[in-house]
Amino acid sequence: MASDKPESLRSVERALGLLEALARSDREMGVTELSKQTSLSKSVVHRLLRALESRGYVKQDVATEKYHLTLKLFEIGAASVNRLGIKRAASGPMSELASRCRETVNLAVLDGRDVIYVDRVESNEILRIELQVGTRVPAHCSALGKVLLAYSPETRTREALRGMELRRYTPTTITSLSDLEIELRKVRRLGYAVDNEEYISGLRCVAAPIRNHEGIVVAALSIAAPSVRLTQEAASERVREVCQAALSISRSLGYKGSAAPDAGQA
Repeated sequence: MASDKPESLRSVERALGLLEALARSDREMGVTELSKQTSLSKSVVHRLLRALESRGYVKQDVATEKYHLTLKLFEIGAASVNRLGIKRAASGPMSELASRCRETVNLAVLDGRDVIYVDRVESNEILRIELQVGTRVPAHCSALGKVLLAYSPETRTREALRGMELRRYTPTTITSLSDLEIELRKVRRLGYAVDNEEYISGLRCVAAPIRNHEGIVVAALSIAAPSVRLTQEAASERVREVCQAALSISRSLGYKGSAAPDAGQA
């Protein structure tokens, strides 16, 4: 029986089906495989993929002619962070952490290859680094960014890193893709990240992941301070407090798991 839905609605549903099929896969997929999974003809799949590619939602590997998702959907999700209640859930723990540590506390989300600061609680100390809400910082040279890259789905991380220019900002900036991949593995193992003056000389940060009810990392929390105050030793001592505050926010978002970071050397 023919569907009584308008053709435009059927096209939207089919396109969403393709996106969902690609999202479920941990590898690139070709037209034939997508046709089988979605029960659509190859010609329809090809037409819809071309439309999705033109809008930046999928990308074709020239060598394999197969398709993978880009970060476009992730960026859309990041843009709705306020409506998801993350800022509201983070408000109390951020204030408590700032009060205990007497340092600036930041909340950020990943947007493409950058992190965007979406909320902050300022330190009352006279000497502090000013990075306002709305500021963009390259993900590879910030603790917040390294956390968000480390815990992104592998396909999204690969897409973010593909062709990424690891610009040097300070003598300690990671500029090698292989070194960055090693660093991200370390972040996943320890459960937190440290920015040792990698974006701004004299600024050190410690960051931990914030998870939603599905355990997906949707944001990151950090403390940031001048390195003369937040020494490497002091940063190591603050790791557990940052991770506990991030876990408290995660619990408010429905996360039921636990977090037990190695609070050793930062």
